[in-house]
Amino acid sequence: MKNILIDKANLQDSKVSVKDSEILTEGQIRVEIDHFAFTSNNVTYAVLGESFKYWEFFPSKVENLGIIPVWGFADIVESHVDQLDVGERIFGYFPMSSELIMVPKKISEHGFMDGSIHRQDLAKVYNSYERVLKNEHYLPDLEPAYMIFKPLFGTSFLLNSFFETNDFFNAQNIVITSASSKTAIALAYLFNQTELKKNIIGLTSASNLDFVRSLNCYDAVLSYDEIKDLEQSLSCIIDFAGNKKIMIALQTHLLPNLKFCSVVGISHWNQQVLDEKLPFRSELFFAPSYAVEKIKEWGIGEYNRKFSEVFTPFMYWSKHWMEVERVFGGIEIIDKYNEVLEGNINPKQAIIMSL
Repeated sequence: MKNILIDKANLQDSKVSVKDSEILTEGQIRVEIDHFAFTSNNVTYAVLGESFKYWEFFPSKVENLGIIPVWGFADIVESHVDQLDVGERIFGYFPMSSELIMVPKKISEHGFMDGSIHRQDLAKVYNSYERVLKNEHYLPDLEPAYMIFKPLFGTSFLLNSFFETNDFFNAQNIVITSASSKTAIALAYLFNQTELKKNIIGLTSASNLDFVRSLNCYDAVLSYDEIKDLEQSLSCIIDFAGNKKIMIALQTHLLPNLKFCSVVGISHWNQQVLDEKLPFRSELFFAPSYAVEKIKEWGIGEYNRKFSEVFTPFMYWSKHWMEVERVFGGIEIIDKYNEVLEGNINPKQAIIMSL
């Protein structure tokens, strides 16, 4: 089997590892990972790998090296579980690898949990897998959009619920950084459907202005150099960039009218270190924890219904502007990984990898 190994202390140091496949035991299945998506969201998994235990989902067994989790599709190629047959296709959380051994538990018609011992104390939302051929909403032609957006849209779906529940903290302007990122785009799309109509303002780099404006999901789009032009109204910030310099400038400008600041992503992962403190306290939004709250409140059936109701139309909408790029092979994957790490990716691109 093949793995992409990343130096936990230096994300720019990566390599392809090849090792023999392990022999299955009773109660296990082996899946061949067909393809997976790679976005700035996966970079966030690496940056927060230690503090949020992302490195622990798929331990590499090599000291100081880790495997970044990704979302994708896999096929069962060997099974020692009666309810799961060879050839079945599943969707979920996988390593950047060619295969994975799993221990299916709580198997139902629609999915199962990976009961591997080392995953039991980790966020449960990442341990759930879909049996896609049993899913009436599964559409093969939407697999690229599904891989790219299922986790990102899930975060946006929960953020939308969080802000609606809190009446947008009585703010009129909602300022979203890294507005070209796919999670931000999904959130702006959802905000446009809320009955609590607000001004959705996107901030992005000057090079992405035309693209973000062409989406027509923001009421206004400004470059980071134009922060001083933001109007002084009651405002919330939703930060997907994680760029401290930008946040200091943005919070300082809005401070007299700033109601709430939510930190979600770290797309500018290498521009966080500054000694200066932020003038306004930010709150980290951790989607898996909030998902548990909403599932308890709504029930899993209603949660899935609400999600599917908005997710499928969004996937079809994304096909109008998203450009799928497929990357095959270990060296090619490492090259593309480094491009994403450096932020050298066209925001239209949807990167799908196969090892």
